[in-house]
Amino acid sequence: EIWKKKLQPFNIERILMSQACDGAAVMCGNHGGVQTLMQGSFPYAEYVHCYAQQLNLVIRNACSKNIKSVELFFANIGGFTTFFSSSPKRSYLLRAVCNKRIPAASTTRWNFQSRVHENKLYLMQCFEKIEQEDGWDDVTIREAIGLKKLLNNPQFLFLLNFFYDIMKHVDILYNTIQMQSADSVTVSNALQYFE
Repeated sequence: EIWKKKLQPFNIERILMSQACDGAAVMCGNHGGVQTLMQGSFPYAEYVHCYAQQLNLVIRNACSKNIKSVELFFANIGGFTTFFSSSPKRSYLLRAVCNKRIPAASTTRWNFQSRVHENKLYLMQCFEKIEQEDGWDDVTIREAIGLKKLLNNPQFLFLLNFFYDIMKHVDILYNTIQMQSADSVTVSNALQYFE
């Protein structure tokens, strides 16, 4: 109703409008989603599934499904952020060693894994301190040893390097798609460059 009042000088029936959001039912649902409510007020409003969200879903599914070693890699890499974010003492150790934090893992964004790649040596130092110093609980010691083993595992390191190289290009594409000024030509050009 607020939008109708603001747009009163214009012919509301003919205004071209679109909306882009993720594929959650609350947004795109046909029986009560935001897109349905918008179309009730603006019949010409088109719903577009967000390209950035689609890109992340495609990358996640392409990377994680049908190849068990890759699926395990992505399951394991999330363990680094969980390890440090689940304890203030662990987070403090990480900040003390490298003055950084690892952002929380996301099911639709891959940038967190680049932090693991870029900070492998600092992470190893943290895990070694936990192993060597007194005052750490059994769970922390056990998980630190497991994560340290991952950072020494050739297959894990290969996949870490491999996806680090690939995801840099995915991030460029993602950032281009997310630009407010992005139009269909910009997106199409970015997709061609990415391919």
